[in-house]
Amino acid sequence: MRCTTQRKAIVTYMLNNKNHPTAKDIYEFLASKNYSSSLANVYANLELLERINLIRTIAYGKFPSRYELTSEPLHSHIVCVQCGSLRDLKTVNIMEETSTSIMNDTGYLLVSLSFELKGLCPDCDQSVQTF
Repeated sequence: MRCTTQRKAIVTYMLNNKNHPTAKDIYEFLASKNYSSSLANVYANLELLERINLIRTIAYGKFPSRYELTSEPLHSHIVCVQCGSLRDLKTVNIMEETSTSIMNDTGYLLVSLSFELKGLCPDCDQSVQTF
């Protein structure tokens, strides 16, 4: 794989922004920095970066996929079922405990583990309560 200017810019953006960007967020960043690109090229580069295990896709139902670096420690996310906002849950040890238990019980080396936690974010919960 060639390390193109666009791929380097995508990885640099993700290193500096831990906000789980969408492809559109990344495209808008690249456009603001005058990188010539299309949204289709961004998707293609994200797919390649995922294939070589630099990033992972976070997909929750009807909401656009988001991306994060694989170098981040194992953690869960919680997603708002109404607006799609996403937050890291770094304080939850369930991922580490579960992965250790599974590896000990099965002898498998886990390469991926995810939990799908859903709820209403504070903003959406407030708006639901006002109706």
